[in-house]
Amino acid sequence: MSDPGDEGLVREATRLFLRLREDPENKRLIEERDAFLARGEAERRAYDQLLRAWQLTGRKRRPRRSNLILILAMLVASVYFVNEPLRIFWLADFRTELERTQLRLASGDSIDLDARSAVIDGTDGDQRRVALLQGAAFFDVDTKSRPFVVEIGALSAHAIGTAFETARLQDAVFVAVSEGLVEVRLNSASWHLTAGERLRWTPDDHVTVEAVSIDSVATWRNDRLIADGMTFEQVANVIDRRLPGRIVIYDGALAGALVSGGLDLDEPMQALRTLAAAEEARVISAPGLVTLILPGR
Repeated sequence: MSDPGDEGLVREATRLFLRLREDPENKRLIEERDAFLARGEAERRAYDQLLRAWQLTGRKRRPRRSNLILILAMLVASVYFVNEPLRIFWLADFRTELERTQLRLASGDSIDLDARSAVIDGTDGDQRRVALLQGAAFFDVDTKSRPFVVEIGALSAHAIGTAFETARLQDAVFVAVSEGLVEVRLNSASWHLTAGERLRWTPDDHVTVEAVSIDSVATWRNDRLIADGMTFEQVANVIDRRLPGRIVIYDGALAGALVSGGLDLDEPMQALRTLAAAEEARVISAPGLVTLILPGR
């Protein structure tokens, strides 16, 4: 999942880059940047592209806040839109843009696919298999015949007569069950989730299982979002699927803040402003390119 075109990687690099531009002597920020660069070649390439894009703007001094959104739009556009993962475009059997949809697989099963989501339909004679490349999908399947398996990165979710959601939010993968039983496998380990349980996996192979409200599972199918134990950045990521351009959260502490409550996804920009207002943050938008969320201070 560490791809320079991945929106989570672009946002993380952009946030670190701009915070250091404003406070270049901050030792904590320097350590965060160095740790980011040490993670791999994809991270170093993304950060280098931001640096080169910044140099192209000719901005050698700290910009005024009023100019920051315009420069950020150029940076994100130069990195994200040039490096958007073309593999998703070519590999996906089904993709959505800014609206959710319901579709039918080769197996005859129907699934709900959220906005800006993509799947591969890998059904064959022995097994029904789907790979979630990005976004979120909801499955309500009968497993009396062939097995039904959803692959999400390193994880695989095996349906056992069930209804469940799978989602990619930033670098994390989620599997949440609203009915029945799902077995989630990772290498030699496995977890059995029942209705009202959600598993979260992060790239460091950290897995947590937590109780959630059944009513909060895949509420995007009704253009609603119930934030149950989600971070600010994860909620913003769900909203971002319905907005043109990209959302960048400027403050790391804000991104990691836990939020709760319900939002109306029918009006995504208003939902984002409501989310930001709850944390006393500000929203600045360059329509169609980037929306910047800043601390309220």
